[in-house]
Amino acid sequence: MYEDRNGSTGPEERLAAVLGGCGAVFRVGILGAILMACSAGGCRPVSENGREYYSAREKAQRQKEKLQEVLETDRSEAAAIELVRESRAPDGQGTVEDWIKRRQEQEGGRVLFPHWEARPRGRDRYEVRYTYTVAGEDYSIVKKVLAWNADMVLKLVGGVREIQPAGPGNNARGAALRGSAAGGRDR
Repeated sequence: MYEDRNGSTGPEERLAAVLGGCGAVFRVGILGAILMACSAGGCRPVSENGREYYSAREKAQRQKEKLQEVLETDRSEAAAIELVRESRAPDGQGTVEDWIKRRQEQEGGRVLFPHWEARPRGRDRYEVRYTYTVAGEDYSIVKKVLAWNADMVLKLVGGVREIQPAGPGNNARGAALRGSAAGGRDR
């Protein structure tokens, strides 16, 4: 008889005990054990222990199927971007995508080079970024980056963060240079 570390028997042995010893049970699987038990002397009604056993197995199988669904869900970069775009807007009005459009309309100037990207940040977690450039009417050019953390297993999106990208036109020195250049043109 097979016993695991906890001293419990394997499923075939438990099945044989539940069925009241209807023949020898070999390692042929549960279906084989049921067929062999029924052909060896007929089946008796399933005992209370048997009902509990089958109920527990069915419950475990349903849990396994649910976990398998979670594991098979799409957790790619594209899915992370879609999760963020369709999540609730920070101001509570519509989706993040709607909120970005409203924000860009308030910026003034032209929006150039809009781009979504997702960067892995551990297993099933991504940092999703939306990058765009605003060309102002005063010839200023400012690059903006909005970022969210997305958990693909829990389907959760963290709050928005504005990241200040490094580079020309996005720091104090760049602003001073633009101011002095503008002052030089006015003379």
